[in-house]
Amino acid sequence: MNQRPTAFSAAADRLQRTAERSADFDQATATLARLIHFAAKSLTDEVNTALKTHGLNYPSYAVLVMLFGTADYRLTPGELAAATHEKPANLTRLCDELARQQLVRRTADPADRRRVQISLTPEGQRRLSAVLPVAMAVIQQRFACLTPTDQHQLARLLRQLVDGST
Repeated sequence: MNQRPTAFSAAADRLQRTAERSADFDQATATLARLIHFAAKSLTDEVNTALKTHGLNYPSYAVLVMLFGTADYRLTPGELAAATHEKPANLTRLCDELARQQLVRRTADPADRRRVQISLTPEGQRRLSAVLPVAMAVIQQRFACLTPTDQHQLARLLRQLVDGST
């Protein structure tokens, strides 16, 4: 009985062939890494498509969400980079674009004028309120194939992987 090809089939075939050709290749671990990449990439692509009409993409949406999730709607660039897992150069580009759209503003830190803070503007709050349901619908639909128990277990396992703990 032939299995129906999936989005991952071509990659799986090549990982298997690589394992057959090299004893040093850990097919199981490589497959996990590729599956995580495929899942993240496809989710990002779907959210990007939904957010495009709102002038945002997934990384810029993440910046807005992280700012919205603070007590005073502001973070330093370093805090924002840590919260979004974006590289500083990409974060600068994202903030430049969000500032052009008047969704964020850069200001000097009142306690230390050498430090910059990125703040969510009222327009940024309005835009985020409009796109949150759009993005969440895509994300929830993507995870609908998993039971709540599966989702909890996946979150636990991914946190363990990200944190590097056992």
